[in-house]
Amino acid sequence: MGKDDNALKETIELVQSLWLHRPGNEVHAAVQETINALYRDLKPLIIKKIKTDNQWTFLIRLPPGRAFSEFKGKHEYFQDAAGGAVQIEKEGKVIKMQISTEELRPNYPYSWQHEDYSKMFLPVPFGHSAAGLIVRDLAEAPNLIVAGHPGAGKSNFLHVLAVSLLLSRMVYLAIIDLKKLEFSYLKGHSLVVTDLEKGRALLMSINKEIDKRLGILEAAGVVKIQEYEENMPFIVLIIDELAEMQDEDCQEALNRIVRLGRAAGVCVVPATQRPSSTMYKKFGDSKAMFAATMCFHVRDELNSRIVLDNGKGALIPNIPGRAVYQWEREIEVQSMYLPIKKARKLINNVRQVEWNVDQSQKRLPPR
Repeated sequence: MGKDDNALKETIELVQSLWLHRPGNEVHAAVQETINALYRDLKPLIIKKIKTDNQWTFLIRLPPGRAFSEFKGKHEYFQDAAGGAVQIEKEGKVIKMQISTEELRPNYPYSWQHEDYSKMFLPVPFGHSAAGLIVRDLAEAPNLIVAGHPGAGKSNFLHVLAVSLLLSRMVYLAIIDLKKLEFSYLKGHSLVVTDLEKGRALLMSINKEIDKRLGILEAAGVVKIQEYEENMPFIVLIIDELAEMQDEDCQEALNRIVRLGRAAGVCVVPATQRPSSTMYKKFGDSKAMFAATMCFHVRDELNSRIVLDNGKGALIPNIPGRAVYQWEREIEVQSMYLPIKKARKLINNVRQVEWNVDQSQKRLPPR
């Protein structure tokens, strides 16, 4: 190759670089340069890009010999380069990459329109992401782990979840609060128990209710509560703090609820400050049944890996309310702030629901 050819090549590369780095095209440049850095040959090709206010959408075609799972596994590289939240999905024969660049604020007051989510059985606002407010149907999970060190925002999120459900749906809400003070304002609107003996009775009662409901659903010829046409409210059980439940009968009863409760409309939301492998002797047997996770800032990467299977819970900013939301996707969110005074005012007009618990604690059948 002669000098003229080299000069022409350098000129073309300069023009391409100037075009790629033109003002307003920073995200596109970051994605393309990340692809160039990660792939020397058989490079994924950007075939289309769409830009809106704070979001870019790229359609990317993989060459033969490149797997979607391999490309998706590199999403952190794209996220770091673009400086935004990245979501990667497969759409037919191409990859759809969405990058949201709006910076999360450290505080979002509790505000949302539950009427907009009438098609959901149990709508829960998980928090604001770079792409906007994330609201998902807890009934689809239906079990959610909430973790985070003291002051990270875990308890506030539980208030958001409880109040949101009471405002939007007819639901049986049960809370085991062994710390005794956090949820006292919800008495009358939910069943709040504050000692281990009553907690054990509650878990036994929910197990019996599951058996009863499964029989009703079987007789009706349906496989889950969402298909049942009669009035059968969902049951949502919140446990704060899970590590305090060292009683083996409680653990056995809770594991059974997690295994069998989905079809019967029972959702379990345990929270813990210490997501260690020893916090709950039998928890490992049921962890796979928790499809959703809200991991606020945790102390170290080990604790993060226990709940998220990665270290992101220790890497997010240590801002109260900041969390990693993990369900059908994984994204950083800022949970809405709901002070107790406001929560109490919001539920003043909510119709109180009576739910009597059978206090008998007979041993449950192994199912």
